[in-house]
Amino acid sequence: LGYAGVGKSVFAAALAAGVDQRITVAGYHFFDHHDQRTNTVRSCIESVSKQMEKSVPGFKEAIRRKKRFNNVEVTDVESLVHKFIADPANRITNKRAITESTNRITGYKRTIIVLDAIDECIGSERDELVNFVYKKWTTVMPNWLGIFITARPEIKLPPNSQKFEVIHLRTDDDNNIKDIRRYLEEKWKAELPSSEYEAGIEMLVDRCEGSFLYAKFLSLLLRDKQHPQQTGDLDSKPITLKTLNEFPIGLSGVYEKYFGRFLEALGKQNYDYFLSLILASRGPLPTPIWLTLGNLKEENTIIKEKAMQLLTFSGNTIRFVHKSMRKWLSGIEGELSVPLERGHKALAQYCWEQMQEINVSDANVYSFALANVIYHLCLAERYESARSLITDFQWLLKRVTQSVDISSDIEKYYLPRIEGDDREVRLTASVIRLAKRILSEYPRQLASQILARVHASDQDAKSIRQQAYNYKPGVSWWRPIVATLEKAESPLLQVISGHDKPIDALAVSSYKNQLASGGRDGKIFLWDVVTGDVEQICFSSQAEVRDVNSVAYSPDGTRVASGYDDGQIIIWSSTTGEEIERLTDLDNKPIHQRRVWCVSYSPDGEILVSVSDDCTIVFYSTINKRLACESLGPFENTANSVAFSHDNRYLVAGFDDKVIRLWKTEDILTGKIDETRCGGHRARVRSVQFSPKTSELLVSCSDDKQVIIWRTETQTPVHILSGQDGHDGRVYGACFSPDERLVASASADRTVRLWDVDTGSLLYIFEGHADPTMKVAFIDNNRLVSASLDKTIRMWNIETALVHKAEDGATEKGHAKWVVSVAVSENGNYVVTGSQDNNLCVWDANTASVLRTLKGHTSTVWHVIVCPKSKLVGSGSPDSTFRIWDIETGANLHILRGHGGSVSGIAFAHKKDYAVSGSMDQVAKLWRVSTGTLVRNFEGHTSTIAPVCFSADDTMLVTGSSDNSARIWDVETGDLLQILGKHAELIRAISISKDGKIVVTGCDDGVAFVWNRENPSGPVHTLKRHKNQLRSAVISEDGSKVITTDRLNNIVVWSVKTGKELEEHDPTLVRIPYPTYETDGMQGLPLLGTGLLTKTPKGSDGIGFSVDIGTLNTRKLTNLAGDRAAIAEGDKIHIVELA
Repeated sequence: LGYAGVGKSVFAAALAAGVDQRITVAGYHFFDHHDQRTNTVRSCIESVSKQMEKSVPGFKEAIRRKKRFNNVEVTDVESLVHKFIADPANRITNKRAITESTNRITGYKRTIIVLDAIDECIGSERDELVNFVYKKWTTVMPNWLGIFITARPEIKLPPNSQKFEVIHLRTDDDNNIKDIRRYLEEKWKAELPSSEYEAGIEMLVDRCEGSFLYAKFLSLLLRDKQHPQQTGDLDSKPITLKTLNEFPIGLSGVYEKYFGRFLEALGKQNYDYFLSLILASRGPLPTPIWLTLGNLKEENTIIKEKAMQLLTFSGNTIRFVHKSMRKWLSGIEGELSVPLERGHKALAQYCWEQMQEINVSDANVYSFALANVIYHLCLAERYESARSLITDFQWLLKRVTQSVDISSDIEKYYLPRIEGDDREVRLTASVIRLAKRILSEYPRQLASQILARVHASDQDAKSIRQQAYNYKPGVSWWRPIVATLEKAESPLLQVISGHDKPIDALAVSSYKNQLASGGRDGKIFLWDVVTGDVEQICFSSQAEVRDVNSVAYSPDGTRVASGYDDGQIIIWSSTTGEEIERLTDLDNKPIHQRRVWCVSYSPDGEILVSVSDDCTIVFYSTINKRLACESLGPFENTANSVAFSHDNRYLVAGFDDKVIRLWKTEDILTGKIDETRCGGHRARVRSVQFSPKTSELLVSCSDDKQVIIWRTETQTPVHILSGQDGHDGRVYGACFSPDERLVASASADRTVRLWDVDTGSLLYIFEGHADPTMKVAFIDNNRLVSASLDKTIRMWNIETALVHKAEDGATEKGHAKWVVSVAVSENGNYVVTGSQDNNLCVWDANTASVLRTLKGHTSTVWHVIVCPKSKLVGSGSPDSTFRIWDIETGANLHILRGHGGSVSGIAFAHKKDYAVSGSMDQVAKLWRVSTGTLVRNFEGHTSTIAPVCFSADDTMLVTGSSDNSARIWDVETGDLLQILGKHAELIRAISISKDGKIVVTGCDDGVAFVWNRENPSGPVHTLKRHKNQLRSAVISEDGSKVITTDRLNNIVVWSVKTGKELEEHDPTLVRIPYPTYETDGMQGLPLLGTGLLTKTPKGSDGIGFSVDIGTLNTRKLTNLAGDRAAIAEGDKIHIVELA
């Protein structure tokens, strides 16, 4: 470990070059941050694996790769390392290797892998790789294979590994000085007179100032002296102590010498021009751009020779030899300084011209221009040019296809610099930011994301929205009819994700623009609150995953304390993510023996207080590194939250016994325990916090769904925030804004609510989390952040929320709970939904507004259908009723009673006056729709009847059951025509062809069967491809294909004739006749269609509409009718059309 220039790569290169004869390097990888070919974990593993095929005997045979690396399905770091390095290495015997147990050299060689500059690796996978190597290398790798890593000190290393030696390279470290001396002695041993050798080496060592980079430059200086005709150094003299004394001191001296020589050779004008291009470039500059703008020919090598010590020409790019040069050049004044704006202007014009080219001559150059044109145009103050690109949908699509970071360029370099407000551009950037997760995987969804997030009535965005509407990708795609996703100007700023499991802990540092989150995956993520990027990941050193229940920043923001399930409390550096300390008592045992619920710092940072399942409150001195005083307790109940007042006068804790206890801090530290109790909650107190400025107020929340604001001195309630405006579930967290005007609360009802402290009134409800919201915190007076069990963190804008409050309040929400069933009318004008709130809603498909609410069921409406040839709606529920409604008036026309159990499947006939219902009572009932009377029962199944389906001519009825069979009935006579058996598990889906000859059934085991009614002996085809339960198995309208989908939304298309899978198909063009039903799990959710809209399937180019904006566990239901479809997500719906 070491900072720039200290010599890390010297060690790595020396090992790779075979300097140490005892070591064989099996693979060497250098992470170049600016090179996409080398800066990822995947590229590293691929490179090392391929090198080992050549360098390690037997490795190539052991790996037995059946397909190329880029076709491998595994993507997580550990699986990749296992598959391509560890597993093959363990299958061979390296006879040259020395085993770790002997640990001695006996003529054999130690085999190692060298990873250089791993800190330059991009993405969160870097920390996963480091963590894996540090913790598991010695357990998963053969003992003959070692590893050597170089990195800057900022890299996160898990603590307390006994297998690795960590060497910190510091410029003033004695060992570093010794290594530089050895390096110089090797390079200069033949250059100095023997009488002056020792003194000369010492002089050079001193001038290096601990920098290996300087030592390298000394070698260049030596070459200059030896070959002056090549370098233009005409003042060549013999190497003596006197000439050594003329050498520059330190890197600054070296840079001044070489940049000065470059200036002398080129003249000021060319010097400024050439270097300003490289300095202005955000990354390596393509060499053709540099040569073109410099009016140079490729064969002109003079400039290259003059810049040899300053610039690196490699991979058709040019950049500074070392990143420290850029920093030095940007910070100096005088003749050597470079006018940065000149480079921006030149690159802006060049990139702009590239965007106007119809035919791209150089892909690398065009890619550079595409990525950087907005950046350079804005810094060159060419805002109109930048705007013309940003508002051009086709250009924007190209840019998003390259990278979604275009939104940050717009918001960082364009919007803050222009005069006034450019709302169209602001909305466009907001769409890309909110849709970042979708667009990074499927960039061609840009059009659908714009249409789904910008309202059609918004005149400011009319142009970009119209361009998106007219998008013609060459294949059919699902186009949103109305904006129903999170709006571009919504209070949601961004969705942050990274945790593998639910998040329970959250804290914000006002000093560092950083927030910390702790999850049940045992990880603590440190995030940049501006960009949402992860800065560090803190891992516990133990192998087992332990839940992180609480995190807290020290007052100065330099440290993060965390409490774990096993009683451990660990303090981390917020800068490096390294473990600083584990809190223990005098016996070196954890200060808690059971789960830690909360940790909190005193205002001066000298005390860390914690509460635990051991029913104690413990005070730890961060100064003396020991317990500060006697613990409070043990109490009869557990405390869940604890906090100091801002003035350090009070300590408060909330307990399981519904009580809030208050102490004076001075009394605790002196041993005088005198508590005050606040009673008001009716259930467990989850969180307590003082107002941050004055500590005059206290806020608490509880499992009783209440938030209470208390006056500290009197311990009396000021406001009880509950009732009609209150939460509909347990409240897990509550906090004050920095100015004490607002309180925010997080609840199991998946919302964050914003309250006015003075009046106690509800100001806004932030919605979007898919699971309970566990914690909430203010970043500042205008931003707050929430963490949820849905594994995401959401950042909200308070000002935007309050501005749009009236608009949001005027919009009828529809359902109070989640939608569980959805249907679209055949003409596409209506969408009908059923919900856990026991109601149905009829929506206008053109506006996504609720037309009417249908009430009557006394339980969840799991099933809704729309009659294909009339204005009728059918609904089924566990209340054992099948109801028929008028879609236009909302009237409940018939309540069809008679089932002895939950209604689990319903269907209307296509033309006849019939409807059918299946139930858990094992009976299917045929009803006359016009009168609501029972026609007949279909009995014979021995378990729940769920999927039911009429044939196209309404003469046959097909029923599927949990008794693992499907049955075909004569509708008019009730006779059983055929039993379709041989299913291994319950029937989830059924479909019948238009001519009534082919029936398809799908099962819980992922297998579908094709039956020919003219061949009653058994299924003609068994369709095996899915590895989990089917959600649908339907026959296309022309009868030639079967489309199956499973619970993970994998889609397979089969030939009815051959039973073989059809690989080539456009999934959006597979037409599915009405009606086809299937059920979802034990709950029997009726879905019409195959879920084509919920996930982009194999064979698609990703232009379809998706409602996933970051949460992975949101239930999505899809219903298809004609060219329109509806998607239900949570309590919302999204309506799309085939374009």
